[in-house]
Amino acid sequence: MRQPAKGNPQRQQTALSTSIPAPVGGWDQKNALAAMPPTNAVVMDNWLPRNGYCDARAGSVVQVNGFTSPVHSLLIWRGPGGDHMFAGSGAFIYDVNTQGAAPGSAVYTPTTSNPWSYVNFQNFGGQYLWACNGGDTPVYYNGTTWTENTGLSGTDGAITLNPANLITCFLNSSRIWGIEKGSTRAWFLPVTAISGVMQCLDLGSVFTLGGELVAGCSWTVEGGIGPSEYCCFITTRGEIAVYQGTDPTNANNWSLVGVFTTGEPIGSRCLLRMGADVIIITTLGIMALSQILTLDREAQERTALTDMIQNAFRTAQASYSGNFGWEAVAYPAGGYTLFNIPTQSQAAAVQYVQVAQTGRWCRFVGMNALCWGLCNSLLYFGAPDGVYQADTGATDNGNPVTYDVQWAFSAYGLPGRQKTWTMARPLLKTIPRIQPALAMLADYASTVPMNIPTVPAVTSTLWGKMFWGSTIWTDVNAIRYDWAGLGAVGFMGAPRMTFSISLPYGALVGDGAGNTLADGSGNELSVAAASYAVPVQLLGIDIVFKPGTIL
Repeated sequence: MRQPAKGNPQRQQTALSTSIPAPVGGWDQKNALAAMPPTNAVVMDNWLPRNGYCDARAGSVVQVNGFTSPVHSLLIWRGPGGDHMFAGSGAFIYDVNTQGAAPGSAVYTPTTSNPWSYVNFQNFGGQYLWACNGGDTPVYYNGTTWTENTGLSGTDGAITLNPANLITCFLNSSRIWGIEKGSTRAWFLPVTAISGVMQCLDLGSVFTLGGELVAGCSWTVEGGIGPSEYCCFITTRGEIAVYQGTDPTNANNWSLVGVFTTGEPIGSRCLLRMGADVIIITTLGIMALSQILTLDREAQERTALTDMIQNAFRTAQASYSGNFGWEAVAYPAGGYTLFNIPTQSQAAAVQYVQVAQTGRWCRFVGMNALCWGLCNSLLYFGAPDGVYQADTGATDNGNPVTYDVQWAFSAYGLPGRQKTWTMARPLLKTIPRIQPALAMLADYASTVPMNIPTVPAVTSTLWGKMFWGSTIWTDVNAIRYDWAGLGAVGFMGAPRMTFSISLPYGALVGDGAGNTLADGSGNELSVAAASYAVPVQLLGIDIVFKPGTIL
């Protein structure tokens, strides 16, 4: 007898998968979590968003350490045969050009511990580093000797210049300019001179918001009939006076273009010449001078370089603008511009970094820099205990570099439906054996993955120089496809990945299971003490999940 058809049992839920590219849109501190583009990142620490992938930053190594006072200034003399680096620490200037050397005796001893401002200047007498600090008589270095600049003088009516009060300096039209601290007066030397009688330009009547001069710069603008040179002065209240011409003593060759207003500058090292523009660090954000001159104050924030990280920058300037150490440095060899954010005065810092190739942002953590400089195209920073070279090695002077990235939240094509995320595998192009900690953050949670793995940066192994099966072959072109369990439930999800790379100099190399490597003659292998470039690229991540119901 024919039986009635039985109803189909409930089908087992089917797992779905999706692939997410690397967050090449960079660190996003502007968009709402629910509306963030999928190529952006909620967290992006120590990853550089390049075109098509994200690049792990390299570490840092000691240049010279053992100072008893924080390094507040790096002064780089640029000579015809190369650069030479000095450091201001406490009330002394030291030669720090040789890596690994002890600080030694000071090459110059001023009377104060004020941070230095300097310029490089060439005339018929040679190549000079000219520096002032607002507490000592300015000095200059000619490639051999540091000399106190006792030949400086100047008067303006009843005002007599005390050269020790020159707190910052800059170049314009082959002249050295110095800004007198606590005033609206700028003093300038004759063309090509490094010493002598300085003349005064008092801008007190030009500015209407009060305050004092904090910085100045030269700005060259390409026009239809050739470049025009401008001289710019900025006050603590955010007013900028722009002059055109090359000779302040000649009314026919010096005129005021206008006075413009922006946010208050942060710190005395608030300016950076970058390409054909001047970048200014202000309370409104990091601005291009060319934008400030064409927009009102309200519109400037929307066009700031920091627009995409505006919430993070606003919090940083509100919390830390009074700390010493705000500074910008362009690093062409690394392809990025770095902005130092001192989170603790004379002690700790992070860096907000904009990649030149993409204009996207990330954050560096782990380098407690107070000042930065480029010497022979290499990047260096001064820290509480010494001078370090950045962008080299696998660790920050032996401390593991922690890489942390969180993608944007997504409904994975099923808005309003609950999901169970089961597995994920990051796609990493790397030499080291990377086993990251992974987590799926559900419904806008902000948890950091637990038990962040720290893996050794292992150099390549030669064929025949190890025991078979005792290590993983290192291949510069290898892509890791290692799955990890997730176990998260929610409507919206964002993967987060963290790991650290360490380089334990002298540590035995093994497979993580207690087996160490040998060279075949009974000699165990150890990690070399040589610097190691970190070849880790993030290409994307694969996610597996099971869709559920709406409720």
